Amino acid sequence: MNTKLLRKVQRAILREPKRYNQDTWCDGNSISPDGSCGTVGCIAGWACAIEVGLEEYAQKYTGFDAPSIEMNARKFLDIDYIRGESPRLFLTENWPKIFHPWIGEYGRLKGRPWTKALLAVLRIEIFIRSEGRI
Repeated sequence: MNTKLLRKVQRAILREPKRYNQDTWCDGNSISPDGSCGTVGCIAGWACAIEVGLEEYAQKYTGFDAPSIEMNARKFLDIDYIRGESPRLFLTENWPKIFHPWIGEYGRLKGRPWTKALLAVLRIEIFIRSEGRI
């Protein structure tokens, strides 16, 4: 497991909570009001964006389908699908029961951007400490 990259994802999500959205793999078409890159992504999307470089990722990989982002994120994070690691981390319906009160219809996280960001950071922390088992 690439803990170093997971820590970078946590910091990126906390740095700009409005750019975290577990409902989309990665949306590089968004532009911030100041004209900067406004890329929005989920845990897997941010892992890919950080590994490749945010600006390049937003330009080059926007439009990637979910399986491609999921596959690349697994590779960059050194986690496995067969052992259930990537579904446990990337899909909210597979998150531990402690998160269920904040998961709404279709697996969407409830709450304001800061709430969602803190939930994601906590989810990543639990994943790291359990070595991907929870």
